[in-house]
Amino acid sequence: QAVLFSVCPSACSNWFRSLGQVRPCRRPHRARSSQGMAHREGQASAVGRLLGNTSMGQVGPLKSEAGSGEATRTRFPAPKDVPTTWGQLAHHVLVSGVILGTAIFAPSQLPSTPLVIFMFLYSDAYSAVLHATLDCEAALDLPVLGPAAAGFQMHHDHPLASTMGVGLYRLLCDTVRIQWVTGVCALLFAGHTPLSARILVLKWVMCAYGTQMGHYWSHMPLSK
Repeated sequence: QAVLFSVCPSACSNWFRSLGQVRPCRRPHRARSSQGMAHREGQASAVGRLLGNTSMGQVGPLKSEAGSGEATRTRFPAPKDVPTTWGQLAHHVLVSGVILGTAIFAPSQLPSTPLVIFMFLYSDAYSAVLHATLDCEAALDLPVLGPAAAGFQMHHDHPLASTMGVGLYRLLCDTVRIQWVTGVCALLFAGHTPLSARILVLKWVMCAYGTQMGHYWSHMPLSK
């Protein structure tokens, strides 16, 4: 559903109508073998490399020490302190330069208000679909999405350490590699038109930077 939604946002209406009929996808908790945990740690490392060695990519399940003799749910270690890179900074500067340069030197090429509103709503619904899919415990066993699901579910064990603990800039850098992937896909499969460029940049701004900023500030204590 997440893949279909990313390709065809119009499918969201049918998907949301079906939410009320979908049962929670958590499975009965069961013990995992050491071989299976080692395999999943290897998967998590691979996704960490795909996403730019992000703090959320470098995770693996750990068996909880709570209880004795009974199977407990999978636990995850706290996110590691992964340094940012100059390449990530260059990407942020490039995206900012494109936006500011267009606003100053070619304002007629800025996206229309309806397109901005649509991409804002799209990013919010897209984030909801990703969380509904990857927060499901059954997603941990999926061949491709399993490591990404581990990163999402690690956040529930360490909600502050994986947001405020790593900092907003770190969270923004976590999205750079996937922005590159979507950029390459756009070059290969989308029409080389100004509209395609506007949609791509809005997707980066709304779906990558916007959702990470919203995620970070949602965990900010009220005192701050």
